[in-house]
Amino acid sequence: MLIQITDEIKRFKKEAFINDKFVVFSRSGLNIAEKKFITLLPKIGNPKNILILENRTGVSAIIATNLFPDAKIRIQTIDIFYINKMKKRIKDYLTNNIELVCAPYIDQMNNYDLIFYQISAESVPKELTADLIQNCHKALKQNGKLIIATDSQADWLKNNVKKIFGSFSFDISKNLTSVIAKKRNNLKKIKNHKVNFEMTVLNKKKINLSSIPGVFAHRRVDIGAQALSEVVEVKENDRVLDMGCGCGSIGIFLAKNYFLDKITFLDASSRATFCTEENCTMNQIENYEMILSDNGLERQNGFTLFVGNPPYFSHHKISKLFIDTAFDSLEQNGRAYIVAKTAKWHLNYMADLFGNAELIERRGYQIVKSIKMNNEIRNCQNQDRLD
Repeated sequence: MLIQITDEIKRFKKEAFINDKFVVFSRSGLNIAEKKFITLLPKIGNPKNILILENRTGVSAIIATNLFPDAKIRIQTIDIFYINKMKKRIKDYLTNNIELVCAPYIDQMNNYDLIFYQISAESVPKELTADLIQNCHKALKQNGKLIIATDSQADWLKNNVKKIFGSFSFDISKNLTSVIAKKRNNLKKIKNHKVNFEMTVLNKKKINLSSIPGVFAHRRVDIGAQALSEVVEVKENDRVLDMGCGCGSIGIFLAKNYFLDKITFLDASSRATFCTEENCTMNQIENYEMILSDNGLERQNGFTLFVGNPPYFSHHKISKLFIDTAFDSLEQNGRAYIVAKTAKWHLNYMADLFGNAELIERRGYQIVKSIKMNNEIRNCQNQDRLD
């Protein structure tokens, strides 16, 4: 069977698995952790209910559904970006047996025979791994198996599995750690990884917040969010879009301290939107909307205030998405506030897009403010900048 997950014609990597029964064409080859899982698949009996957790290609699910045609297979990730990516790449291979889900936790009602948890060692916090391993144990049926593989040497992983499962087998090589554990008993004690804390901004009402592993700035108020909350100017009946909301700290602070018409929270992480919903309930915020999206907002205009705290990586690609969304979603005279550690690029891009940009420094961070003006004013300001 040929499986193609790349559109590259001139540059691709060809890999064969399970006695050449499956041949995969990808841009740079499958992650070593996924390769390990694929090699183990023919040796694990005949599972009827399989969960593939945090995989980013969908290849292992395609192979699994061919090996076990009667099995139900779910691919689940925390971030909607990877689900949307897989929907595009493997649409020709999807069957009724394969379900793609973005969710913060594993559904405990499914009673899985087999769970494969793929860990990207560079990007996954250890506390998130510990939380998900416990979640996997709860979701497995009795004698169900958990296979974990990660693309690094990870001695700490053995300790996490031992605490939850007791006995296990493992294999550690230069670039791979794999663990296989069987559920033998229910857990006597469940560790709660949720953390509660407070956010206070100047002389405003404090808000109560909670977060779970995997949410940006887990266990604390992000200083960039604190800085933006201190400088943002809010008008009565503002309609607010809080993009990259995390645990909801900025938007909930605004809703708690100002009379807003409505607030919309947006994030690509299901764990972030989960926490934000809980925090809205805890702070008695009612008039809000929650959106799980990795591609901004489809609808245009409608908002008068945009606040965004984009992550500091990806060569400004995500920051550009934030700023473009701000411009498209704001009404005329709407204000956009973007926070960054170093905002030179943001300042230039927002000045070009909006026709104006103001730099505000706070708590070691830089916040860029722009106002969406009508096209005539913007064109004049752009011409002044060129002159």
